[in-house]
Amino acid sequence: MSYQSLSITDTPYKSATIVDLLRKKTRMDEVSAAVERDIKATLYKVPRDTFVETRIPSIDSLKQCVENLKADGKFTNDRWTEFPEAASRPDKPKEKDIYEPFASILNAIVRTIPQDEVRTKLRYVDRHETTPKPLQPDMSDARPDGAGAQTDSRIAALEEAIRKYKDTPPALNTRSGTMKHQEVLNQYAAQEQEALASYKLWWMYIHIVYEIKWDNTPTDRSKAVKQLLGYMRCILKEQLDRRFVLGFVLLYDELTLVSYD
Repeated sequence: MSYQSLSITDTPYKSATIVDLLRKKTRMDEVSAAVERDIKATLYKVPRDTFVETRIPSIDSLKQCVENLKADGKFTNDRWTEFPEAASRPDKPKEKDIYEPFASILNAIVRTIPQDEVRTKLRYVDRHETTPKPLQPDMSDARPDGAGAQTDSRIAALEEAIRKYKDTPPALNTRSGTMKHQEVLNQYAAQEQEALASYKLWWMYIHIVYEIKWDNTPTDRSKAVKQLLGYMRCILKEQLDRRFVLGFVLLYDELTLVSYD
């Protein structure tokens, strides 16, 4: 199977820059060539059920998550409420219309998972305009559309405070008491958004990475999967103790899951 270049019009890679006289940033064509070597005769398509059963321990817990999302109003009438509809706009929506709502949907899903089943607390962030920070000076300037990563202690503390406050009923069971309760939640949310805006995403802390394309064609799928593999290779390069990386490509309403080792 042949693949096209990693360079995508919607999310272009930055040009390579020299770090010093001895070490240069890895160019994206070099990453592309490395991915070509990696996937030659080793890229396989597996049935959806096989992939899910291997990677997800309990299907029943997923069903409960869906019910929780419906109760929260995040998933209604078999669609995500925050996701843009192509038919609702006179002009065709662009990728930039998907980045932020998709990260919000992923975080809503994470919040439905019982705390005792969460091994590592992740936060999904939209970073299509910002290159993750590397430890190695020769790391390429790859820029994924988004990622699930460990956040810093301030964001984690705010998330926990919001979760606990939501589970706590208002001090006064009155209209003013409810309004005061919501006001405090809004203050927490504003602090959280401020912390996220200044949060620096490091390759070192990324667990899951993803790529988004609006169009769903075989050509788009091929290019997007290869682009995703380039990001996953960057994660393995920075995290020497990682055995594999999970990622996915969203082609508007189709999700392709990828495991890269």
